[in-house]
Amino acid sequence: MERLDYEQWSSIMESGFGGFLPVRTSCILKQLARWLLDHFDPWDNSLKLANHKVLEIIEEDVHANLGLPMGPQEVVKAKQLDDDIQYIQFLQYWRACWNVKSGGPPIGTMDETILECGEHGADFKRDFVVYAISTCVMGNANGTCHFEFSHLC
Repeated sequence: MERLDYEQWSSIMESGFGGFLPVRTSCILKQLARWLLDHFDPWDNSLKLANHKVLEIIEEDVHANLGLPMGPQEVVKAKQLDDDIQYIQFLQYWRACWNVKSGGPPIGTMDETILECGEHGADFKRDFVVYAISTCVMGNANGTCHFEFSHLC
């Protein structure tokens, strides 16, 4: 985050994902992260607390804590758009930009590539959001980003 220039920083704020800007993953205590992973139930979006208490995590909580946008538009995963010609063209363009034939680029290379491009327009915003969501919200076991919502960015 320290390497973002003013235009990139402003672009992220404008996109509604400025809540990610102050996040410093190196500052998250490993014990806290482990506890959260052990006690979070992804099936009902809740934390299992002491004395069998359950803390439900709702959309408003995520919005309030991370500043992620919230609105009426439903997030439609790309797999449901396989017959949409506009989506297919977009995906071909996006994959060509990242030099991948299928899937998405490896998460481990995205941050440097995004910064090296030095731009702050629509492609930058989309790639930043895809990277942020893939690293902070919805990881992928195969090490690639989640691009299934990138058409919405």
